[in-house]
Amino acid sequence: MISRVVIIYTFFPRISHLYSTLTPFNLQRFANSLSLSQTKPHKTMMTTLFTIILFLIPIYLLLKSREKSSERLPPGSLGLPLIGQSLDFLRAMRANTAEDWLEQRIRKYGPVSKLSLFGKPTVFIHGQAANKFIFTSDGSTISAQQTESIRRILGERSISELSAEDHKRVRSALMLFLRPESLKQYVWKMDEEIRKHLEMHWHGKQQVTMMQGLWSVPVNLPFKRYNSSLKASKRVQKMLKELIRERRVQLDQKRASPQQDLITCFLSIRNDEGQEELTELEMVHNVMQEEIARSKLAGEFLTWEDLAKMKYTWSVALETLRMIPPSFGSFRTAVKDIEFGGFHIPKGWQIFWALL
Repeated sequence: MISRVVIIYTFFPRISHLYSTLTPFNLQRFANSLSLSQTKPHKTMMTTLFTIILFLIPIYLLLKSREKSSERLPPGSLGLPLIGQSLDFLRAMRANTAEDWLEQRIRKYGPVSKLSLFGKPTVFIHGQAANKFIFTSDGSTISAQQTESIRRILGERSISELSAEDHKRVRSALMLFLRPESLKQYVWKMDEEIRKHLEMHWHGKQQVTMMQGLWSVPVNLPFKRYNSSLKASKRVQKMLKELIRERRVQLDQKRASPQQDLITCFLSIRNDEGQEELTELEMVHNVMQEEIARSKLAGEFLTWEDLAKMKYTWSVALETLRMIPPSFGSFRTAVKDIEFGGFHIPKGWQIFWALL
């Protein structure tokens, strides 16, 4: 392409001279000068060349701009459209080798690289500088936005999706319920539910898949895991909305207390105007992540006092979390164009931050 432009400039100096002064206001004047000063054969040739030049200019400028921006992007490949490296990453997670997969990327590209995960271009960052960048950046730089699949299943108003004042407001509401004096009432119930779940879904199995639908390419096709997860999420949200309306009536009729469960706690929180602090959508999306219930019959289950005495078990739990964190990384989204580690992160790109 560039060679053609050079040939035109070399053999047609008049075009070179006129093109150097070409502006949107004298394009027509330039075309008229060509038609008036040339014979008919020459007019046809010059018109053709003029059209070709105008066609090549935006293509050339576009390629130059892409070349300039790509020089600043982190190393790595985005892979196939939509799919990218998602399948490789999911395969590594299911094989429990995700950390090895990421460490290979670090050895190949360094602590900052680009890839495509779950349908979006992503910049993977790692190291002390990445930790500082994540923890010190505010909502005007990056937002705590998860992948599309997680966001659509758990809800866009869950605490993991909120930032700034919205995050503080919902977190304060959750902490009112998660105080020790409130949790004491639910230790035995959580013990019961965990035992029931293990018996129903884990007993007799060597391996259990935990998050098939959450970690998936967000393509909503019938009979796929993501589609099934979305349907399950809708069923749970519908049930919770009905439960919220029921609890609201019970509170109005003094048949329930604000400390009865997480929903009544949320409904009892009021703002300065006396209105409910949390929207119904925020209640639904955050209760989905807690799933704490209450019952009257305790049976022979763990109590708060039992937990306080289990020093060795607590040490084992802490060591397990140290060796294998429940989440080795998280996602953010660039709210604006960002410079990190000498590279450019475009606005709207995902940022995958990992602790290895």
